[in-house]
Amino acid sequence: MDKRYIQKRNVKNVNLDNINNELVWTTEKVNECIEQINKYDRYDGELPFYENSLKYRASNILFKYTDEELEIIKRCSQDIVFFANNFCKYTMDDGIGQITLRPYQEKILNNFKNNRFNVVLAARQSGKTLTSVIFIAWYLLFNIDKTVLMLANKFITSKDNLNKLKIILEELPFFLKPGILVNNVMEMRFDNGCRVLAMTTTKNTAIGFTIHLAYLDEFAHIEQSMVEAFYKSVYPTLSSSKISRIIISSTPNGKNKFWEIYKGAVEHTNEYVPNKIDWWEVPGRDEEWKKKEIANLGSEELFNQEYGNQFLLMNKPLFSYSLLNYIERIKETYIFKELIPFENACIDYSELKFKKSFDIYNIDMENDHFLFCVDIADGVGQDYSIINIFKIEPMSITKIKKVSDISIKNESSFFRINQVGLFRSNTKNIEEFSKILEILSFEVFNPYNIQILLEINFKGEFIINKISNNINYYDDIIFHTHHSETRKNKSQGIKITSKNKILYCQQLNHFLNKKIIILNEEETFTEMCNFVIDNNTYHAQFGHDDIISSSILLSSFLYSEEFENIIYDMYDKLDEKYKKEINQKLYNVNIYINTKEKEKQKYEIYEILKNINDETLINEFKQKFGYDENDLDITDLNFYL
Repeated sequence: MDKRYIQKRNVKNVNLDNINNELVWTTEKVNECIEQINKYDRYDGELPFYENSLKYRASNILFKYTDEELEIIKRCSQDIVFFANNFCKYTMDDGIGQITLRPYQEKILNNFKNNRFNVVLAARQSGKTLTSVIFIAWYLLFNIDKTVLMLANKFITSKDNLNKLKIILEELPFFLKPGILVNNVMEMRFDNGCRVLAMTTTKNTAIGFTIHLAYLDEFAHIEQSMVEAFYKSVYPTLSSSKISRIIISSTPNGKNKFWEIYKGAVEHTNEYVPNKIDWWEVPGRDEEWKKKEIANLGSEELFNQEYGNQFLLMNKPLFSYSLLNYIERIKETYIFKELIPFENACIDYSELKFKKSFDIYNIDMENDHFLFCVDIADGVGQDYSIINIFKIEPMSITKIKKVSDISIKNESSFFRINQVGLFRSNTKNIEEFSKILEILSFEVFNPYNIQILLEINFKGEFIINKISNNINYYDDIIFHTHHSETRKNKSQGIKITSKNKILYCQQLNHFLNKKIIILNEEETFTEMCNFVIDNNTYHAQFGHDDIISSSILLSSFLYSEEFENIIYDMYDKLDEKYKKEINQKLYNVNIYINTKEKEKQKYEIYEILKNINDETLINEFKQKFGYDENDLDITDLNFYL
């Protein structure tokens, strides 16, 4: 018997060696049958369709596949993205058309395929449901004897989701279609033993069912009075099996069970894999679209909940869509690089990783300058201790030419701070962390060409005491700042307060938008997406914000004399072609005229103050420094905050 003949289940007592070829269907014969029906509205013979519907394949028919079709079936079963992009069709604005997956849909489908438990936080109208339905179609086609349960908060939603699945199945080429046994409003059964049920959520929805895949749509919008009981009825049924799967998707709706599950996924406290679709990932959505939607909805707060993936109305993201969109394009997964000083010290430094293109082995020890932004945690599995490594470098010639005149202060306006390395651990204790920082500072890098920006609030003094025992230690390797308004002298480290944190966050945002600071590491991007203002302070909406908390330390340094001195030293050693471009820009704006410098400082202060929502803070500053429009000083503002 040719292996290309496939006998469906329940076909019994058939001698395959004596099959009448008239009983065997092929793609060619099916197409001829459809052509005859469309032309003459009749067909002489047995039909291969379920209940004579040309959209559905009858169950248990004999079908002979071509070698090409068998190869396609094999590849589709292994590659869900290939299956979707080549064979899944859906209703478009101009009718039924071939689906072309967006990058985030490809990532989510592969997560669905490779992980049993998935949770999806999505902006409205971003294709989350269609993405899930594509996976369900693929799962039903390439498995046997499986039950899929599609649940939603409303009957109409559940029915609509099943209809989406039916459209995809109807539009498949005949050789990929499953044979239909049952097809009604809320259920489908197939001749490979699989079935799909659509239901609304109740307290007892899943009791009595053997479920292999559950899809829970708009989970955040299930009535709070039943959500706990409902989840308790569904989850045990799935968790008891080693092959069962669950997909939970929703737009946000306050801090509820969905928020709890998604938060746990982000923080790795449950088994779910977090998936997120931001509004700006959808083609055609930009700042102009956002403005129109805000006008239609009536407020930015409502936009943030409907489209901005914000769980609470009062939450407002710090970083703009355009900035996040840019960083998403340049972000990358940092890699581990073996370093001899750590190997010799027999220290686990596996959580220290670097940008792929950063050559840690060939640092110019005389001319390369680096900043270490250090944020300390207790190492007991919760918050992360961070060493965020940045390289100070000149902008490219092209970027130098594009620097706007209004943003030019001096030579430092033509340099940038580029993220190149990251140590991130929530298991290393303070002793281990101190040793890693010490080896990095004094053995891997040149200690005289680095500045450690150390948050002093938690165990900062301990870190200083530890690394000060190194023979190459010097006092100014730790950046000095004023620790309070009343202290005139600077001390080692940066003390973060409720007042200056707002300023530093706003300044970080400003520097990122101007591309003076470049963040490009993958986990950093994740933290940026979740960083919001709530109750007049910035923090992570869920998950962690330790990398961002270390990054804001740059804001204090970039206005300092120490930064100016590093820039002047680097400028003197620049290639002449860089100097020529920089000098031309400086000449064009008469940068050395005091009045121009004052105007620039006034502009910077206005930019900072207008983004601070603390009226008391602003009034205190005005009262203390007189706030004369003609006599503003950025140094006063930084010192005060």
